[in-house]
Amino acid sequence: MTVFPVAPDYEKYPEYGRDLNLTFGEIGLAGHWMKSMLHYTFLYQAKMLPGWWLLPD
Repeated sequence: MTVFPVAPDYEKYPEYGRDLNLTFGEIGLAGHWMKSMLHYTFLYQAKMLPGWWLLPD
């Protein structure tokens, strides 16, 4: 499951607090790989390894 924005913004998106066009979930194996990719991207950014600021949040 990916959500945008990460923290709900009820001023900009009054009904749900999120942009429903950019919030989605993947089912099955594709969802597993997406979750894995997001996990390792977050860890890379958290460790502030080279080029961490170039990766999207």
